[in-house]
Amino acid sequence: MITISRDALGKSSQEFIRDVLIENLTDVQSPVRANSTWIFKSTEDETRIKGKLPRVYIEQASEDRTRLAPNVTGPIMITFDITIWDSGDSDVNYRDQVADEVIKVLASDTSTDGTNSLKSQHLYYESSTQSNEDALVEDVSLRIKRISINMHYRGW
Repeated sequence: MITISRDALGKSSQEFIRDVLIENLTDVQSPVRANSTWIFKSTEDETRIKGKLPRVYIEQASEDRTRLAPNVTGPIMITFDITIWDSGDSDVNYRDQVADEVIKVLASDTSTDGTNSLKSQHLYYESSTQSNEDALVEDVSLRIKRISINMHYRGW
């Protein structure tokens, strides 16, 4: 269980978002894997993931703190870059299905890490954008989708 605070927002929010996705995403691979084996806090070396796709990676891209007054910081905007990697026969469909599910989970303030909800951790979905960033690595076509999700942290 991770508790998010202003003092450790970068590390704790990234780990919390990972745990929320671990708790809520559905594996599209058969046989179904434990979510902790395909959802990660940061990107691995691509040669280690061959044949173990799809994979989801969460990185904190930015954190914007706004000062409202000399000793008052307003809500903090955090941007997470979430990438979904896939390859194979159903790669585009699986990649897009997982991407849609990621946005649905993080847009719901009732989504939890098994204990705490996004709302109880003061994280609120603001907006998201998606882009395809497909690549060819060692003659393997990787279907990669990047989702940038903006969230407000309103914990005081």
